[in-house]
Amino acid sequence: MDSMEALEEILMTVREYSLAWLEAITPALAENTLRAYKGDLDRHILPALGGTHLTRITRRRCRAILSSLRRRLSKASVNRVYAVLRGILAAAVEDELIENNPASDLAQGLRLSTRRREAAAVPKALSTEHVGALLAAANGTRWGGLILFMLQTGLRISEALAVQASDVDTGALVVHVRKGKGGHPRNVEIAMTLRPLIRALPETGPLFPGVPYRTALYGFRAIAAKAELPDTVTWHSLRHTYAASLVAAGVSIEYVRRQLGHTDIRTTIHFYGQGRAMRSPEAMKVLADMGQPVDDSTGGAGDLTTDG
Repeated sequence: MDSMEALEEILMTVREYSLAWLEAITPALAENTLRAYKGDLDRHILPALGGTHLTRITRRRCRAILSSLRRRLSKASVNRVYAVLRGILAAAVEDELIENNPASDLAQGLRLSTRRREAAAVPKALSTEHVGALLAAANGTRWGGLILFMLQTGLRISEALAVQASDVDTGALVVHVRKGKGGHPRNVEIAMTLRPLIRALPETGPLFPGVPYRTALYGFRAIAAKAELPDTVTWHSLRHTYAASLVAAGVSIEYVRRQLGHTDIRTTIHFYGQGRAMRSPEAMKVLADMGQPVDDSTGGAGDLTTDG
């Protein structure tokens, strides 16, 4: 990813991102719900925040907007606007465009609905069948190599797009992540089975050239829809699938922490290390082929929040 593409990510506005968000969730919405969401965006959210960069939104501003609406709209209407705003910003956290959701946990102070505990959408690990469907849908497209690369490295989408050809050592089977989350570099070990893919990619410059972050968001949604996967499946689901495969294979939590780039092992333990039923590395052959994820349909490998 070059400097201009990185700048595009940082400066993405609420209007730009909300349109992508709405397109991604449209297949899962009833017609009346979609119409209501569009109305809330057009009448209340975009006039107040549309031109604001995602990184510039504060809790104070979100609270002020909702407080203003609370004085002139019904409680039910404000609840719906709040749900839309919170959903957009939760997705932006998941897509690593912002660190935290500034609209979270505002309901009680504004006397809005608190019937359900607020939480960002949590991506699940993909089943083997879902991975197969995703790879089949991506076959022959610009996304096939990137999807396979992420499944076998556990990188975040922003990290994968930033990888240069010179960062990959196919002899030592290592990918050098120069700028991980928080600016922390790390070395990620890769499986030998990834060599053919890497050899087919550019030998200089970005490993995945010409893919702005924004384009990647739209592209993945299209591939996932073609594979008939739930709209909750995102780029981050690939990272979770990778980690869940390691944990289910009995790989140590410390190794998983290093591979994922978590600065605090408690983060890794919280998401992956509590009461896991470990399978043997020999049976899973996980270190030989990270492209064969385990089925997490029972929740056996845990969930990954947007902090992962």
